[in-house]
Amino acid sequence: MLKCTVTATFGTWKQVLPAAVTAAPVSGTIPTGYLILNVTQGTLMRHAGGYSWETIVGATGGKIGFYGVTPVTQPAGAGQAVVTLGNTDGEIAGLTISDPPTQAEAEALRDACEELADDVRALSTLIHSLRTALVAEGLIKGEA
Repeated sequence: MLKCTVTATFGTWKQVLPAAVTAAPVSGTIPTGYLILNVTQGTLMRHAGGYSWETIVGATGGKIGFYGVTPVTQPAGAGQAVVTLGNTDGEIAGLTISDPPTQAEAEALRDACEELADDVRALSTLIHSLRTALVAEGLIKGEA
């Protein structure tokens, strides 16, 4: 559906709803950015020029973008994997430390601290991966 944006002025039409089709058009004049809803596939597609259509929503490999960013496919990667924490609640507090501490107690504390540092690094990787995905989709700006 098109809407006139300036009365009686040629070339001021704006697409407000995608055109419902059963197949992507392969001929005629189609402006870049024109949207179609392929009712056969259930996909929203955007004309990328030269009769090339990008799937925006509705299929594996579909692209999406918010707030004017270029649509991208769903971000994925090893950095988004579930983080399993190695350090348990109270693990460090539960260590026995003598006065003065023994070599074994110092090593146990060091090992527990290193395990905690590994957890922090794994969470940092996940947070940075999620931030990158959110910026790519346009859901957050990423900086001021």
